[in-house]
Amino acid sequence: MGKPATPADFVRVQCDDVEVYLSGEIWSNVTTTTERLLIAVDGYGRFWLRFTSTQDGGQP
Repeated sequence: MGKPATPADFVRVQCDDVEVYLSGEIWSNVTTTTERLLIAVDGYGRFWLRFTSTQDGGQP
């Protein structure tokens, strides 16, 4: 794994001590009301990313 070959096409999300890179297309569908997102990591399984709401109404 590691950083994507084209980092400009992805959004880095910090999840505790793990960095997750989501495609811009997926990130554009994440809103301030999104609570969780199921992702699959080849060879590792499926995981829920859980978002907490922000105080200022910004992006999760």
